[in-house]
Amino acid sequence: MRPGGAVSAFHRLRDAICRVCPVPVRPEMVGFLLISGTTFTLDLLLITLVRDLAGFPVWAAFGLGYACAQSLNFLLNKTLNFDAGDRPVGPELGRYVVVVAINYLGIIVGLGVLLVHLGLLDQVARVLVAFVEVVFLYMAMRFVVFGRDRVASSWPPKPPRR
Repeated sequence: MRPGGAVSAFHRLRDAICRVCPVPVRPEMVGFLLISGTTFTLDLLLITLVRDLAGFPVWAAFGLGYACAQSLNFLLNKTLNFDAGDRPVGPELGRYVVVVAINYLGIIVGLGVLLVHLGLLDQVARVLVAFVEVVFLYMAMRFVVFGRDRVASSWPPKPPRR
């Protein structure tokens, strides 16, 4: 499939999901969730491979998995989801690195440790942190990373003229 074909196929999938949602949702939100689910799966797969098969220490496995998943997340969201593939990568990548650092240090580690300190189980804390993380990352990518220099969106959809 040629690159333009991949973009249009992704847009068709995300738009089809939007049409069956019981409430109106932004296509970029659906696309973000699809991409994030894919890259989170990659993260878990890499952790398993480098930890269990290659014997890496847990901190290295987590770091490698997170770095690879976030790199792919940036590329896929830039080219497929936020229609930013034709813009220069430098400024967006710089903003994304800051967003990922804030996400990792402030939300995953900071909030996660706080919730565990307050008495939640590690896994429960991580699941709650994941919800905060998804909202933060979507908003940051939409408004900060890829939102600058964007043309005005056509959201919400306009009702058909009568």
